[in-house]
Amino acid sequence: MPSGPLPVTGTAAGTYTLQLEAASVAARMGGQEPAAREDMPGAGRVSYGEALVRELMPMLRASYPISTRPADTVIGGFSGGGLAAAEIALLHPDVFGNVLSQSGAFRDASGGDEPNATARAFLEAPRKSIRFYIEVGRYDNVPAAGRPLYEMVLDETNLMGNRHLRDVLRAKGYDVTYREVGGGHDFVHWRAMLADGLMTLLKR
Repeated sequence: MPSGPLPVTGTAAGTYTLQLEAASVAARMGGQEPAAREDMPGAGRVSYGEALVRELMPMLRASYPISTRPADTVIGGFSGGGLAAAEIALLHPDVFGNVLSQSGAFRDASGGDEPNATARAFLEAPRKSIRFYIEVGRYDNVPAAGRPLYEMVLDETNLMGNRHLRDVLRAKGYDVTYREVGGGHDFVHWRAMLADGLMTLLKR
């Protein structure tokens, strides 16, 4: 194994299955998905972030030569995982200095949250030392979840939610790399763009 400190990436997928990679080392947390997934309210995402910071990251750092610098640590995910990654980084910028969001569900309205609640949270909070890589399909027309059907058909698309967060972050002075690709809410471009996101965020 190469000597450290090595960068570490954590991915909170749409179902909140956690995967962490340190160079060639990968650790998977738990054998089952938690009961609350991408429709879990904000309080669930807070608890999830606390578990990462207080339990998983110390365990990994005790076992592998990974960096303790936030600038070397990426948290990311697709769909609801992208939403969770952004919110967890906002709460723990001393641990996660980079966010990789792929089609983040920022228009989500489940669990009592209003659409674009994440953008408002970043707008109202002091600016943190976090870099962002946001990528979304140009045809990602998934409307906000957790709304009646008659409201969903009139709602802005997930693409609009990602553009809105991008604009808020840039207005606050965050370092944001934004990509729109020819796709929808699907694994094809999430898989294709993952390496680009990691290389962009972790370049020296």
